[in-house]
Amino acid sequence: MNPQKPTKRIKVNVGDVFAVPLDKDDLVFGYVRTYQDPDVAILPFISKGRMLRECELPTLESFMDVLTIRAAIERGDWPRIASFPFPNAESTWAPPRRQLSTIRPDVRLVVVKGNFVPSKEYGEWDSLPALIKADIDQLKSLILTSAPEFQMIT
Repeated sequence: MNPQKPTKRIKVNVGDVFAVPLDKDDLVFGYVRTYQDPDVAILPFISKGRMLRECELPTLESFMDVLTIRAAIERGDWPRIASFPFPNAESTWAPPRRQLSTIRPDVRLVVVKGNFVPSKEYGEWDSLPALIKADIDQLKSLILTSAPEFQMIT
């Protein structure tokens, strides 16, 4: 019998950039940057044939902010390639996003710094981007479907 070693979770820091394996045979990678848990920013570029190094990242600007389970990151399945601290505490959080309750469509909530705030209290809702929730496979799918708009780096 071969006992499995317990998986050691890696410490994820705000501002870490991870390579997301999209196609292992062709070495295609997407990239995400971590906000405060559990949000990540999908970065608007993909590399083909190799994983980028820290000095090769063309931008840290988010293409799309996603609430996701970080299991693949915390298990070390996605390599950390860089860490860029945010300029201030405010920017460590994903920007505010709107969520419409599926149970009560009349309840309009805004996700702000990890909290749900009624839109009347926040003062805005319609102009905010929608809250996107994705598991690991859905996150990869979001990157792939957005790829035509991304910079391709070879």
